[in-house]
Amino acid sequence: MSSDNGLEMNDYSLKGVFSSFFSRNGDSDKKNQDGKPAVDIPLQGTKYEQLRLKNLIDTVAVSPTAKKILEDAKAAGYTIALQNTKNCYGKCDAVNKVLYLNPSVPNEKLATTLVHEARHAQQHTRGTPNNVLQYDVATELKLRRATEADAQAAALQAALEIRAATKDSSILNAFEKSDRNIVSAVAVPPLSASLEEVCAAQAVNMQAAFKGWFKEKRIIDAYEESYLVKPLKYVYTQMAKDSSFCDKVKMTQSLDSKAITEMVCVAANGRSYFEQTPDILDKTPEMCGMRDETRKVADTFFKARQDLTGAPKDTSYDKLPSRDQNQTNAPSPAKQSLQEKLAQIQQMKEQQSKASARIAANYGR
Repeated sequence: MSSDNGLEMNDYSLKGVFSSFFSRNGDSDKKNQDGKPAVDIPLQGTKYEQLRLKNLIDTVAVSPTAKKILEDAKAAGYTIALQNTKNCYGKCDAVNKVLYLNPSVPNEKLATTLVHEARHAQQHTRGTPNNVLQYDVATELKLRRATEADAQAAALQAALEIRAATKDSSILNAFEKSDRNIVSAVAVPPLSASLEEVCAAQAVNMQAAFKGWFKEKRIIDAYEESYLVKPLKYVYTQMAKDSSFCDKVKMTQSLDSKAITEMVCVAANGRSYFEQTPDILDKTPEMCGMRDETRKVADTFFKARQDLTGAPKDTSYDKLPSRDQNQTNAPSPAKQSLQEKLAQIQQMKEQQSKASARIAANYGR
């Protein structure tokens, strides 16, 4: 499924299934059975599934940020569907243009998941490639991290706006439960703050949330493994069998931090919310660095490719800092609940298990 952007499930499991069941069969999904959703994006599924999706859209559309993101997804030809996906809240299928949401997840969490996945659709329409290994190593590292951090920043901003519009914190609380580092990085306004005030702080909030995504080293490791290490290993094994396979992986294009943030990190005004700090992705090892093991994999790959085809080595990552020497200030184990630790492990496993399918879809056999 190419590089489908999936938001991994962590701590909802059985609780999520039962909570979602009662939500789907209770009064909350009966309140708006008539009319079109606030953003009339095509919906797939049964009449009941479409009703649930309509109510989710109506819930998030009170947020101007979320509404604009959904409108852009609609304009790009996307549809929305419910699909059971193991350990995953949802995913953006950019090839078939479908935003998938996991029906076993409570609506409170699916609300921000919808915004997250629709944000990925918006990123693709602005030029973010669906397939991995389209750029040199340094660009791939920064770009793939930026797309995830930005999607979560957009989801949190939507949650803050929904809270301001409705004076109901349930969606923000559900987001915080699975993404504490992101919420803690933002100056959450008081419940009394108006929607206009929260919208006015969009760029500042999204900057902080974006940076907050990088506070969890293990999550960054999982994405580095999924979007770079496993694809390189896969191509390495294929080109060992057939050197012409190298033609599918050029990795010659390059983007700097400014180009990436202008393409990915777009605020309501149409400009990058990092326009004052366009080199943000070069600031810290968490944003621009790589693991020592990843460097070894890349060295092995490019040496083999050079021997087979004469193509020069990618030197873009030679001077990138090591993330192994600069540990992110993640919460200490003593401050994490067992549930949070298990959630992180589950998140990492899901990223790694999805990599093989994504790689095979990118390059075929």
